[in-house]
Amino acid sequence: MKFRSLAILAGVAATIVVTADTLVYQTLDRTVRPFYTTGLRTLLLLLVAVAAGLAANRFGWLREYVGRAWTCFFAAYSFLAASEVIRRATGGTTLASQLCVIAGNIAIVIGTALVARSFNAAGLDALTSRTRMVVATAVSLLIALALCYDAIVVNFRATLAGQEMASALVSPLADVITFALIAPLFLSAFALRGGQVFWIFALLTTGTMGWMLNQGWDIMAPAVGLDTEQIIRAGRIAGFAIACVFIAAAAFTQWLAARRAGQAVAIG
Repeated sequence: MKFRSLAILAGVAATIVVTADTLVYQTLDRTVRPFYTTGLRTLLLLLVAVAAGLAANRFGWLREYVGRAWTCFFAAYSFLAASEVIRRATGGTTLASQLCVIAGNIAIVIGTALVARSFNAAGLDALTSRTRMVVATAVSLLIALALCYDAIVVNFRATLAGQEMASALVSPLADVITFALIAPLFLSAFALRGGQVFWIFALLTTGTMGWMLNQGWDIMAPAVGLDTEQIIRAGRIAGFAIACVFIAAAAFTQWLAARRAGQAVAIG
């Protein structure tokens, strides 16, 4: 299978998930909808965990640099999936689910940072101008702050008042850092355009943009007059699906590329 085909397949899969969700959700009774949403979110998170696990295993988990990045993604999405299940099983927010959210978000930040710095680790940082990287990162940081500012302020005040646990603040702060790292991912993908590694970076960048849509839709939708409950939910689920499907595709692409390289060495 060509890597471009995997990218197209990821786009088709995300479209199918979003379309099917839009059609199914409205037909469900209100008492069933929370369980349906939890199930959908959990399946998407597990999809990433499995794909990241395959990639991490291919590189010896923590033994190699790339393996450490995918191990972080594996842990992150496993924790987030567990949080979804615990929250629905207990009927609310518990310490266990909040700890899973905190661990998951921290792992995503570390994993994304490792991938974003993979050029430096491989000694290929000369492929991208340092000035361009700094400027692009600053711009993406400003966008990240604009998307997450309200959530940070609201959750900070709620945490101080004892109305929310620390995880409510950790999530948007982790989002800011992750979104700021989209610039190195994008520039790395651009520098490697045409090669197989390009698809890994491109898919990860698209997935991170999906999380930006998921986090920022509450702000973007009302700004353009799309502030109904149905549209806001649809936009957030769309971002969630894009993020999970494309990051899973990036992990599978990494696994497939490594597998093919191993086969070529064995044949040679």
